[in-house]
Amino acid sequence: MLTRTTLRRLATAAAAIGGAPPTQQPPPPKKPQHRREDILDWAVANRAALRDVAALRWKETEGLVHYAGVAAGWVKGKLVRRKEEPAAAAEEGQPSDGPKDVSTDASPGAVKAKEEEEAPQADTGMAQYYQSMELRNTLKWKRVTWDQGADFEGFAARLQDNMHLFKNVPAFSYLSLHLVKDPIAPPSQAILGEPISYRQLQRGAFTAWGLEEGTGAKIENLSALFPTKIHRPPTYIVNWDTAEVAIADSASPYELLSFLQSYAAQLMHLQQRYAAEQEALTEMIENVRFRCTLTAIKFNKHDRSLRDDPDVNRADYIDPEKMKAFCAAMLSTAWLFRKHFKGLELRVGPPGSSYAIDVATRSFTIPCDFFHNNYRPEHTRYLTHEKIANSYRNHWYVWLLVFTFLVGDVDLF
Repeated sequence: MLTRTTLRRLATAAAAIGGAPPTQQPPPPKKPQHRREDILDWAVANRAALRDVAALRWKETEGLVHYAGVAAGWVKGKLVRRKEEPAAAAEEGQPSDGPKDVSTDASPGAVKAKEEEEAPQADTGMAQYYQSMELRNTLKWKRVTWDQGADFEGFAARLQDNMHLFKNVPAFSYLSLHLVKDPIAPPSQAILGEPISYRQLQRGAFTAWGLEEGTGAKIENLSALFPTKIHRPPTYIVNWDTAEVAIADSASPYELLSFLQSYAAQLMHLQQRYAAEQEALTEMIENVRFRCTLTAIKFNKHDRSLRDDPDVNRADYIDPEKMKAFCAAMLSTAWLFRKHFKGLELRVGPPGSSYAIDVATRSFTIPCDFFHNNYRPEHTRYLTHEKIANSYRNHWYVWLLVFTFLVGDVDLF
């Protein structure tokens, strides 16, 4: 039986034979993780600046300064109109061949030429509009749009001539189509050519034409006789990320029928889902503005978040998913945020941006992912307050019924 002393001696001998065990290196120190500031810490630290911005905005929109500006603008407009009325009356009484001031106004010839130039475009636009409405009502679509250079008239004419092909196609009442120009297809006028003209042929004309001697011509560029092959783009391109379809203006009725029988149903359901998403997002943004007592909410370039926006691939663009997450975070503790941001204009910044106050526009900026840094206990405590407020708000009919019974049971007279 091995005792402790024997085991200790064996270990000492093994260490002497094999050398001392290597010393273990201490683990590298962990890098300190940088955590951004909580939105409440920033709001409390800048409370005075936020109140000053809110006061300035109230003076400019609802205070005496705003009403004084409106009154001054009204008086100025009245004075300007009073000065312009005699000048207009004098011009009306002036003879047509008299001297006129043409320093600011365009000459009649230039105005007439401009009107003549714009008239055909306006007539063509109106004709295409009514033609698109007729095509939409016939094929039971929601909307048909087209680019400026697309041959919409030829596309619509082909469909109208082959309308019997679409008799058994179901109606796509929520489907939107967009027509683009085919870069290699000539317009319908070039294909049809000029109207057919007849010519009276004399006896022996074909014989004389066949017996006519021809002189051979030297071909300088042999490759000009063989045109270069051009790859024709696809007839329709479906973008499933944005729920859009681009149809070439040279598409035949059979190609359009193939699209309607294959991808149109899925695309229409996707367009409906994105439309419902936009309606829900608009309602959420309005709820945030109302329940947080904000004057306005600004984001992106045109205060909208669309999947088919041209700027959707930019790094600072706020897509619908990020905007929905931001609205949900604001609505979860709306009672808390209204204490700090009442009467202010909010600008939603891209993810990772910093908090800022812009005195020039009377607004403040917070990132759309601010809720990832909510570590203060007030956020958790106000969740209960918001749940109670939501219960009162969602069950308003119960309280209406209770108050109706109470008022009915109380004898007021």
